Parts: sequence; C-alpha cells; structure tokens
Amino acid sequence: MSHERPDLSVVVVTHNGRELALASLRSARAANGPIDTEWFVVDSGSADGTPDAVAAEFTDTHLIRLANVGFAAANNAALEHVRGRYVLLLNPDVEIDRGTLAELVRELDARPRVGAASVVQRGSAGELLPSIRRFPSPGRQLAEAFRMRALSETERDPDQYQQERSADWLVGAFLAVRREALEEVGALDERFFLYCEETDWCYRMKAAGWDVRHLPALAITHHCGGYERPELLAQLTFSKLLFARKHFGRLRRGAIRFGLAARHGLRLALLAPAALVRPGPRSRLGAESMALGVALGLSRAPLRRAEPPAEGARTSACPACEAGSDAAPLLVGRDRMLGAPGEFAVVRCRACGLAYTDPQLGPEDFERFYPAQRYPSFEPLDPARRILRRIDRARIDTTVRFGPYREILRSGPGRILDVGCGRGDLAATFRRHGWDTYGVEPSAAAAASAAAHGVTMHNGSLDDAPFEPASFDAIVMNHSLEHIPSPAGTLEQALELLRPGGLLAVSVPNFGSWQARRFGSDWYQLDVPRHLQHFERETLAGVAERAGFEVVAVRTSSMRGGLQASLQYRLFGRSVIRGRGWRALSWLSAPVVAGIDIFADGDCLNLLARRP
Repeated sequence: MSHERPDLSVVVVTHNGRELALASLRSARAANGPIDTEWFVVDSGSADGTPDAVAAEFTDTHLIRLANVGFAAANNAALEHVRGRYVLLLNPDVEIDRGTLAELVRELDARPRVGAASVVQRGSAGELLPSIRRFPSPGRQLAEAFRMRALSETERDPDQYQQERSADWLVGAFLAVRREALEEVGALDERFFLYCEETDWCYRMKAAGWDVRHLPALAITHHCGGYERPELLAQLTFSKLLFARKHFGRLRRGAIRFGLAARHGLRLALLAPAALVRPGPRSRLGAESMALGVALGLSRAPLRRAEPPAEGARTSACPACEAGSDAAPLLVGRDRMLGAPGEFAVVRCRACGLAYTDPQLGPEDFERFYPAQRYPSFEPLDPARRILRRIDRARIDTTVRFGPYREILRSGPGRILDVGCGRGDLAATFRRHGWDTYGVEPSAAAAASAAAHGVTMHNGSLDDAPFEPASFDAIVMNHSLEHIPSPAGTLEQALELLRPGGLLAVSVPNFGSWQARRFGSDWYQLDVPRHLQHFERETLAGVAERAGFEVVAVRTSSMRGGLQASLQYRLFGRSVIRGRGWRALSWLSAPVVAGIDIFADGDCLNLLARRP
C-alpha cells in the first residue's frame, strides 16, 4: 500500500434508501476528476439491502456495517480510517450537477485557512436550498418564531450563493473538511444523533481560527425529504437545545429554549383550525406538538444511541435481533400488579437498541404470571353492568374509527386477524363493521370470551395457528407484541399471513414516553415481568423493517388510566384504588393526559406498516 496520502476521502453514511445511495455514489464517482480518491460507506442499520448492493457494485469501497448509531457516530467510524488530505462528508441523497471533486480539491488547496467548505445546493425541482447559516441565538430563534426571515439563522438571498463568502456554518449534505482542521478540533460530537452535528463542528473550527467557506465552484442536487416523519422536527429541536447547552451560558440557552417553544407553540395555534378539516396540516400539527414537547422538556429526543454499558452489565440474547452483545442495565423493577417475588432488570441491546426484561419469562411461567382471575385483559365483561359495557363498546369503537386502527377500518371490510386478542373486544368491534374476524389468544378463558363475541378463535400462539399464507387483509396486535418472546419471528409470521399490500397495526407501551422517563420503575406500563420488550419509536420501527414490512407511520397516544396508576405506584408502591374507583380516576385524569399529549409523547406507540 502506498504511504502517500490520497487527495480526498469521501464518506457516505447510509440508512436504507438503497437506490438513492447507489445513485449518489455513481454521481460522485463520475464527477471525481483527475485526483486520487478513497471511498468509504458506513451503513447504519439498513434493512433494505443497501450495504450488500454497495458492496456488489463498488468493490473498491471500504464498507463498514453498524447498527443505527446516529449520523455523527457513523461518520466517525470512517474518520478513524481516512487517509486523504481532505475529507468529504456526502449525504446518500446527493448528486453532483456541476463541477468535479478535483476542482473542489484545487479550490481548497488555494485557500489554506479554509477548514470546512460546501457548495451550491439545490432541491429535486431545481430550487435553491439555503445552505449558508448563522449560529443559533435567542434573537434568531424568536425571529424564526415570528417568521422574520431576514433575521433568522438562514441566509435566503440567492445572490449570496453566487459568490464566494464566509459563513458561520454550512449544511452538511456536502461538507469538505481539511485534514489539519479535523486533527485540531477532533471528530463529530456523537451526542448529536441527527442534526446540528455540522453546526457544532463548524463552531469549533471557527473558534480554532479556521475559516468556514461557501464555494460556488460546484453545484449539487440534494433530494432531501424535509420532515415527513414527525419525529424529525422534534429531533432538530433537541439538537438545537443540545448545541446551546454545550456552548452557551444558562441565560442564553434558556432564551433559545423559549424561542423554540414560542416557534412551535405559534405554529400549533396557526395549524389547529386547518387540521380539523385537512390531513396535511394534521400531520404537521403532530410534528409541531412533538417538537414543542421537546422544547418544554416534557419529551426526550425521539432518536438516540443505545446507552453505554454500565459496570456489571449483563450478557443476554436480545429477543429482537438475537445479538449476544453486552446489554446495559437501565432500571430494576418488580411485579406491581400481582406482587410476585423477585426483581427484574430492564436492559438495552447494544446491537439494535431494544430494551427488554432480563430474565425473561418462559412458557412454564404463564399460569403464574397470567392468572385469569387477576389479569385485567382476561376478565370477562359482566353482563349485568350494561351501562359500563355500552361505554366500553363506544370507547373501543371510537378508537377503531379515529385512533390507530382508522386506516385499517377505511381499507375494508376484509379478513382481519387479532393476535393476542384477549377477550375479543377489538376484534368484535371490527366484526360489527363488517369484517371477517379471527383471533389468536393463549388464555383459554379469554379465548372463550372472544368466541362468545363471534370471533373465530385459535387458543394458542401464532406458531401453531392453522392459517394459510397470504390469507388476511389486516393484522392487529393490540398490546400483545411486548408479551411475545420473539417479536421479530412473530412479525415475520405476520408478514407471511398478510396479502401483498395488507396492513399491520401494532400498539405497545412507549418506553420513550415522558411518563416512562418521569416514573421509571414506577411506570404503570412497565409491567415487568410480563412485558418482555420495551419498545421506543426506533426499535419498534426497526424490528418491523427487519421483518420485511414497509413502515407507514409510528404515532403516539396515551392509555386511559395510565397516569393515575403510575401515581399510585409512586405514592403507595402498588395500586390501592381499584374497580369503580380506578375507573373514576381514569376518567378524571383523561383531560390532563390529553392536554399533556399535545406537547409530549404519549405512553403508547402505534405502528402502522404495510406488506410490500
């Protein structure tokens, strides 16, 4: 191997998006020019075959495969190995339209004090993407809140992009960095899982005396998607707060938090009327409310790295990816519902990030921890309490019509399977709407109750259910996946049972919710040891994608009664108010929970996915 440095090291981080990534690599290689370039691709947990496709087409590329560790950490994995005089961080959705990488190197050679540089960036329709930015400040956040664009972080004057100029920071879709600057300021800060990592990098370079420069010699097309996933806007807000916390004093970062909260609060107020009648503003409303929750400190970052292993970390097989890597203990809980002896740790897989209970229950523990007379999901409805029965029926019908199952209801009627259907309330609701309903339930008592509702039942598990492949239009798993020892295998079975285009709806407790964070081991929906997995947005979507599903959406809601039950656990160590009192507290606390849900993630995750 030659000891002479290449002119340029190109680093591309991929996370799904196989075709765009391949197109980006083809474009960059075609625009290389007469320079010596080495190529790195870091795949961050793709589930669509991206790394295999890259390896097959670009055999000289250094391919690094990782779990989804975040954009900064994935780039750093390559930065440890690059040898070039310059390093280009290239997004996997970028194509070079004008100029060559050789020209970029010549421009940088002629400017020895430039530590980082970018070029003209345009969108898929040819529109200018403002990539010259100013560092965050309280005034700029308020200016963005009130749409005072001239005072915001973003430079929007098109003329500024036709000339060379210095900038505070540059959007990192195409960011070239000088080796000497990299060695002086260090790699990217891996606390920035997504967004603002380049802001922080440029801030450190400016502080070290390096210039950050916009060079119009090249032009690229950035096929960026904006914030279609609502959690991405919340992630951007979190990253801005992290940047402020890292670099500014208490007053200044507090003012930035206020400006961000004002921005999202005003957007919510403006979007609310339109969201009542149109789906587009409704989706944006959800994104703004999630971001406001982060700005107010009610919600954590939607996307995060797995925590590093603590001293004494356990080694346990992950039920989602079966990795045998170290798992970091997160908390220790006990059985609050039935009072069974012992303690149960919740640990996090270092490979896929899933949190799960350790040790896990086995089949021999079913009767002990799921007694029909005590576990609420298996209690049959009392026919004498007709009013309560009608209220329950109306509530479930509302959930089906307007909640996480609305897309399935509107796609039918058809043939639907409820996995872990309990006493059959949800399946019976679909049956009243004309669906042909089937259920799988391991409890004999609950299966008998569901059959009485008219649901065609299988008493057992999905493993031994007598269903033909591609025989269902929809499958629902309403708070059952967290109880199943092998969630990945179960979702693969569900994929096989669905017809092409069929829908899957999964509802599970949200381990990333504000309630989970505030209450910890006292959180009602933790429910160890029965809950074997503790899903967050990324881990739920990840296990579905690895099973072969196309994820349509991951939304949040709150369980009726969850807040007051968590408060009882925190105050008394157990639920002391039950029966009618529990129901009354649940209804009384419902408006409070609904109000908090506007600003923070609810304690339930609702995934909608489709079989391709």
